[in-house]
Amino acid sequence: MKPPINHNERVVFQGGMLDLWKERRKPGYAAYRRAWNNNPRNEVVGDFPIHLDFEITSRCNLKCTFCMRTGLLKGGVPKGFFLGDLNPKVYFKAVGEGETKGLRSIKYNFLGEPLLVGHERLYDYIHYATSLDGIMDTMMNTNGCLLNHDMSKAILEAGLDKLIISMDSPVKKTYEGIRVGATFEEVVGNVRHFIELRNSGKFFKTSVRLQLTVIEDNKYQVGDFMKMWKPYADEVTANVACAIIENEDRETFINDPNRLMSCPAPWQRMIVLADGRIVPCCGDHHHTYILGHAMTDSLEDIWKGKKMKALRTAISSGKIDEVPLCQICSGRRMRPI
Repeated sequence: MKPPINHNERVVFQGGMLDLWKERRKPGYAAYRRAWNNNPRNEVVGDFPIHLDFEITSRCNLKCTFCMRTGLLKGGVPKGFFLGDLNPKVYFKAVGEGETKGLRSIKYNFLGEPLLVGHERLYDYIHYATSLDGIMDTMMNTNGCLLNHDMSKAILEAGLDKLIISMDSPVKKTYEGIRVGATFEEVVGNVRHFIELRNSGKFFKTSVRLQLTVIEDNKYQVGDFMKMWKPYADEVTANVACAIIENEDRETFINDPNRLMSCPAPWQRMIVLADGRIVPCCGDHHHTYILGHAMTDSLEDIWKGKKMKALRTAISSGKIDEVPLCQICSGRRMRPI
């Protein structure tokens, strides 16, 4: 199997308080990162996924122009799409089961905006995970619109490891044209306040990344975005948007010599949707490859089960194109902007 490929994310700046953040990693953090990188290369399947994404809500307060969720819900809520919040019992059951079996990393979002669950519930989720010896990494993507003082305080006091804030332009008009429903000045103020609160309270366990998804509208603004956030953030990244190929002829895609033929995800992670169902990867926006349910099934059994084995076999044997889910994965085909 080819080495796993980072899907075109590139770190364009690292600095800030990262040294202090690194000093606060738990014992075993380096071993967890080695397993993350080496398990796909060596086709090692642990007793449990290294990482779980929890869609703690599938709701969102924005309609970002490039977002898969925006397209999915354009004509209303599609059949089979659950619009709501995760039952907390699902989260605590899954994390409790996984922590002693190899679960090392947790993310609190998929298609929704996690801050919508409120600061009290979010604190409970994060604090539970960070209090467990086996959990090395907790992270969350947010659009920052609801990152007010109470929310910021809850995230920092709960001990989140990585906060990733998506702001796709340093220019108000461009930003609000992409992040439909957001107010530029409000989000910038929220982010700066969060970082000031982090620094003044010495909550250096939490790193802050600002990221920009590069599309046609903002491709010439990457440099200015870096300059805007370097004085504040620990990391600034620019991510090339995945080409959406779902409406493209599959035969054309399969014959593309530049498509990626490997994927590390089935050796690393699974995703728990807001209704408790489990899918194998972040490419399953339509929830087509259901593995089981986190409330009624053992996640260890799902991880070692027939459907995950079949997915790994297809990838390791070069037959990834025979998996319908993988055929339409936009992450396998990157087009220059």
